[in-house]
Amino acid sequence: RYSADIQQQAALARLSQMIGEEVRNDSLMVDTPKSIPKTAGEAVTQAIGHHPSIKKLEFTAQAALSEIDVQKSVQYPDVVAKVEQQYGNFQIKNADSDVRFFVTLQSKFGAGLSSASAIDNARLKYQSRLSDIEASKRTLTEQVLTDWTNAKQLTERMAVLKKALVSAEKISEAWDRQFISGKMSWLEVMNAAR
Repeated sequence: RYSADIQQQAALARLSQMIGEEVRNDSLMVDTPKSIPKTAGEAVTQAIGHHPSIKKLEFTAQAALSEIDVQKSVQYPDVVAKVEQQYGNFQIKNADSDVRFFVTLQSKFGAGLSSASAIDNARLKYQSRLSDIEASKRTLTEQVLTDWTNAKQLTERMAVLKKALVSAEKISEAWDRQFISGKMSWLEVMNAAR
């Protein structure tokens, strides 16, 4: 217990150093379940839903998807619509106001092969991010399933151990009563207690 407290304090100090603010243990608490989930599937779903590394990877995948759209937009021309209204004219005296509409197409195609390569590169980056997410989910699932199984086994062992303790206490009380009533000697009670 003492070692765990020291490790926790050291981790809080490192975290405070990294973000530049004091971090207290109670500020890090989130809604954690008070009991073990009933099924392994629930445990995995909860872990994946709350794991910060997976959330970070999902956001980087969204950014990579946006990068694909940015790279695709380079291939299309920009359409600009413009409306002007001119009052008066320096060349013509007493000229009426004039309204003009403009539609402009602007192209920034650049080198066609490099823009196609940039799109392919953005797609590959997005696929890589999705692969990273799946790999992290698999690793986390394996870890959670192992931990969930261990926790379930410990819970079951605790129930058996509690029953054994109650049974041992009853037997010990019975031996004590037999000693008090004179049916057993102290040496027999001590040997039976071992």
